[in-house]
Amino acid sequence: MIAPMNPGDRRWPADVGLAVLAVAVVAFAAFVVVRGPVQSSADEAARSDVSSPTVEPSDEVPTGPSTPTTGPADPAGALRVLALGDETLRVAGKEPRWVTRLGEGRWKVDLRARPQSGYLAIGPAQACGLPACPNVATMLAVAEKQPAVPDVVLVSAGAYDLELPPDEVEASTTEVFTNIRAAYPDAVVVALLPLGRGLDPQPEDLARVTALVRTQAERIGATAVDPGQPFAGDAPQDVRIDRGGDRLLSLVQRAVDEALAG
Repeated sequence: MIAPMNPGDRRWPADVGLAVLAVAVVAFAAFVVVRGPVQSSADEAARSDVSSPTVEPSDEVPTGPSTPTTGPADPAGALRVLALGDETLRVAGKEPRWVTRLGEGRWKVDLRARPQSGYLAIGPAQACGLPACPNVATMLAVAEKQPAVPDVVLVSAGAYDLELPPDEVEASTTEVFTNIRAAYPDAVVVALLPLGRGLDPQPEDLARVTALVRTQAERIGATAVDPGQPFAGDAPQDVRIDRGGDRLLSLVQRAVDEALAG
């Protein structure tokens, strides 16, 4: 004889269903917590700037002491150089990067420059081969997390900020130079003034951004270096044929040497 079902027994399927649902909700919540927020484009740029395989080993500064240095990073005089900015610091194609020849090739250069980047401008992904190109502000934020402290900070940008809102460009440029000096109080800082792109005549906004960069560089005690405008139709022959090579190397090397000697 089948015993009558206890009224409480009729609820067990529903109880089991509720328990399964509760487990699922808890599991989903745990997944969200572990996964964290979706990366913004700036976060993606910062992450890819460090981990991308397109960054050659020679671009990275070897791990070194985390305390600031005020002289040569080693007895041989190999200063540490942090290079931020656009393609001015990266010669096109497979030509040698002039910036890596600073100090007769003995200095350790952490080359973080990316094509079409600015103090505010973020270059398109296809321009730098990364999921998202960092601007100078992001490059600096990533570099600050590295243990090695540079003796020299070289920055070259501004040409790609010309068409962006002037007030935003000014705010970002001001912040970059403020943060450079705050992060590296003992470093020699050299700022290359913006190189106009292949446009002739050069845009009127180039003069505005150039003046902004010069003002902010000098405000923190940096040296502002005028590279000339090799793409301008009336540029002198020695400027026009260089377009980012031996002449730029000489200008920056002289600026760094004079700052160190002073």
